[in-house]
Amino acid sequence: MYLRPTFRHAFAGVLAALLIAPFVTLIAAEPAALDEILADQADRWQVLNRARQSIQPVLTQAPDRAAIRGDRGTLLLRADLKPGYEIRADIRFSLEQRRSYVQFRPGVKDPANRDEVRPFFSVSYFVDQERITMGYYFPEPDARGRYTRSAIYHLDGNGPRHLSWPEDLRRRIELETASLPAVDKVWFAIRGVIGTDRVAWYFNGLLVTEYPTAEMDPSGALEVELMPGAELAALSIVPAPEPSL
Repeated sequence: MYLRPTFRHAFAGVLAALLIAPFVTLIAAEPAALDEILADQADRWQVLNRARQSIQPVLTQAPDRAAIRGDRGTLLLRADLKPGYEIRADIRFSLEQRRSYVQFRPGVKDPANRDEVRPFFSVSYFVDQERITMGYYFPEPDARGRYTRSAIYHLDGNGPRHLSWPEDLRRRIELETASLPAVDKVWFAIRGVIGTDRVAWYFNGLLVTEYPTAEMDPSGALEVELMPGAELAALSIVPAPEPSL
């Protein structure tokens, strides 16, 4: 069963973040910092650029936690994963880029093959439109023959005013949403289940998509791509739960 996303962020908070930049410091890519971000599994990951050359990741140290910052296509690669695992990640977007995204690509067998079928999941943030868009692979084509879908989460306060709302309810909702933190101060939780029988992706605990893996093989490498403006504060691979009966 799909859960309809209901969280929203206040426009006032986003505007304030545009005027007052958060305190972020670049730090050296120390092994201890990487181990913390990668759940003590840093030795199992490769950090590459778009040309797939090994690089030192760019790290940031915000007041709350350290993170890997996207830098013109920072790519994290972990090879030889078999179905039966979960991807767990915490991501955040700055307000410095008009658009930024993080993309998860499990089941990669030939990185050079652009036609390869992969159960990808991407999260993009659009500053001007104050929305997060999730794009993902789906095994059944739509009316136009496309195997991709998208889901949009708006972050522009509480949206259009409903004329049926009592005035005291409208004021209470606006007051509560105005106290929410700005987008660039919020860590979003991503969870991907790459199971033996299904693939499922969650955003902040809400199910975005789920489908069986009967006609595809999700085994292979996992790629996580960060573009400028995106930050990754946690990334781990854990065993997936047993299939429910």
